[in-house]
Amino acid sequence: MTYEQFMKTTYLPFYQSEVNEQTYSTRHSSIHLVIKRFGRKKLKDISVLDVQNFRTWLLSKIYMPTNDSDILRKAKEFFLVKKIL
Repeated sequence: MTYEQFMKTTYLPFYQSEVNEQTYSTRHSSIHLVIKRFGRKKLKDISVLDVQNFRTWLLSKIYMPTNDSDILRKAKEFFLVKKIL
């Protein structure tokens, strides 16, 4: 099973049923960015190095915001931190 298949058939329907519509809508673009990166890979073929490289790339992109609160919001959006302190 590919990452995209898993996300579309299993994870996204579950996630959408667990969060309110606004939260799902807000996270939708972030989730699809991850799907775009890993979508064709089989789940078993996604390595720790793949995830670390993607995380590094994301972190380089989120440092573009203008202040710390924007950076924390982006990190939360991309699931890099659990909550804003």
